[in-house]
Amino acid sequence: MITLPLVDIYYALLLLDACFIIMTVCVLLASTVPSLKVLLKYGKTLQKRDLNTNLSRILGFLYVPKSFFKHFYAIDLIFSLTNLSILKDGSGKYLQLKDTDVVISGSVKISRHQFHIVTSMMVLQSFRRVYECFYVSKFSTTAKIHLSHYLVGCFFYMGVNLEPLLCYLLGTKSDTADISSASRIHPLDFLAVTLFSLASIDQYRNHLYLSRLVKYNVPRQLLFMYLSCPHYLDEIIIYFSCFLVLRTPESFLVFTWTLVNLSCSANQSYQYYIKKSEQLRERGHYWRILPYIY
Repeated sequence: MITLPLVDIYYALLLLDACFIIMTVCVLLASTVPSLKVLLKYGKTLQKRDLNTNLSRILGFLYVPKSFFKHFYAIDLIFSLTNLSILKDGSGKYLQLKDTDVVISGSVKISRHQFHIVTSMMVLQSFRRVYECFYVSKFSTTAKIHLSHYLVGCFFYMGVNLEPLLCYLLGTKSDTADISSASRIHPLDFLAVTLFSLASIDQYRNHLYLSRLVKYNVPRQLLFMYLSCPHYLDEIIIYFSCFLVLRTPESFLVFTWTLVNLSCSANQSYQYYIKKSEQLRERGHYWRILPYIY
């Protein structure tokens, strides 16, 4: 058993917050600086000419196969199942939390009820994505992603599970009255579970459709008729659902990172598709990821 001061958990949470802020800023920077845009490209959007830029020649050896995406969801599954085990057996089986005199903001604490909902959602999400990566998606042997993209993805799927865990551990040492309101079923919980379920089903349908599409052709069915990346929109809705349940600054940062990162990726796909399809270039109702917005 590990003895862990509560203040260390709090500082770990602050460090996690800082990492998500830095990651979001870096993606925005890479999406606006022309020489850095290549770092965001992967799969179909990463062309051979992109690898001939000065930056790519320097960093060219830092690319890994796109199939390494599988590692993201394996990490997600391991961490979400660990959270489920902690939820089932209690944190006392693994950790002895030590109180301190440091005042810790109540806004970062969540109840067992909130942790239970989010953990269940993450377990379902990770199981589905692992299944899709191994049995649905077809990764090209030549498709690559940059090592920085890969490492950020690995960190994200650790962080997205650590965030509610740390908030829950802080909550377990709070007075009952301190989080009593969060322990009750909140109207937003029903909305969150509904959005999560609909987005998960739609994302599976989109991934299944893409797996059956001739590689790198322009998708033209389902919501792909209107959006370049509806499966990314589904992902954004999934993490927005988590924010609706947790309602913490940390979960908002996770949602913001997801929105920014996938919007930038969707823009790459959008540019790729409209270059390949004259029909899409002439259409007035075709968006990157957010209908009527972007």
